[in-house]
Amino acid sequence: FVRRGAGRVDGREVAESDATEFYVAPALQYVASPRVVFEASVQLPVARRAGAQVLRTSGSVLLGARYLF
Repeated sequence: FVRRGAGRVDGREVAESDATEFYVAPALQYVASPRVVFEASVQLPVARRAGAQVLRTSGSVLLGARYLF
């Protein structure tokens, strides 16, 4: 869930610059060893209410590796 408030320019609020978005993010983890983990996630929008001045994202990808010491 992401809530963005209205933007401001010169101290004044910009019309239609706020947004509320809800994402789902399925993920995979691969445990290569007890100390090494690789992971991947895709963030996809499910519900979106955004003004005309808001940049919209169609999705995001997150890749990661963890080393547990």
